[in-house]
Amino acid sequence: MMRVGHRAIPFTANRRMAAASAAVASGRSTIHGITEVDISRPRGILREHRRRTGETLSLTAYVIACLARAVAEHPYLNAFRRGSKLIVLDDVTISALIERELEGEKIPEPVGIRAAQAKTYRQIHDEIRASQERPGITLAAFPGSNGSDSFPRSSFARSFALPLAAHPWWADTER
Repeated sequence: MMRVGHRAIPFTANRRMAAASAAVASGRSTIHGITEVDISRPRGILREHRRRTGETLSLTAYVIACLARAVAEHPYLNAFRRGSKLIVLDDVTISALIERELEGEKIPEPVGIRAAQAKTYRQIHDEIRASQERPGITLAAFPGSNGSDSFPRSSFARSFALPLAAHPWWADTER
């Protein structure tokens, strides 16, 4: 018997909603980057805080705080071209995926931290935790939805969710 090396599981309605949200945001100016940084010291500080207080602090908040300060120090990294002008933004908005639990399932969801350069690590941490705790939108919330794991037949679905379902990356559950 040949081993396949993967398994196909249903792409739940909650995950389709998260993917639709990401697809809508994909039209914005986005810069992706990969880097390697030694975070052993910050992780040690976060671990020590958890040991002392029982509170788990967000490593994502730490990375966002550092990135926002670095971008603020180099404002041309926070700029875009419009015609013959360079528009340099005053505030740094950092978007990151956070993990939320929705109906017992862990879902990645984008969260934007606006004016991140002006916020403390704790403010960013609290904003991330608040985003993780806020009630999620489920398919049952949309008119015309039967709350099942299929797309609702509402005007939302016709104008937004169903057209996205036609994209190969969206519909292909075999990947």
